[in-house]
Amino acid sequence: ENELLAFKHMKSAAEAGMGLAQHGLGFMYMQGECVEQNAAKALEWFSRAAEQGLQGAMTTIGMMYREGNGVERDEDKAREWFRKAGFDDL
Repeated sequence: ENELLAFKHMKSAAEAGMGLAQHGLGFMYMQGECVEQNAAKALEWFSRAAEQGLQGAMTTIGMMYREGNGVERDEDKAREWFRKAGFDDL
């Protein structure tokens, strides 16, 4: 019951446009925490947070592409996301 409540609050804040909540909701979907694991939804929420300039979300997306975690492995996309996050030397 507490997990469902946590998910509802996180989703509500994410839908209201809060970047940290969007990032947190992305992790909930990525890890299958309080909700069924869903890499596509994780990427969607990380992307929304990244659009708001959240560096952590950009880094997470880069790691997803580098590791092929929920997406097709793509070093070029990984480097692109790491650069967006401010890591020019990766």
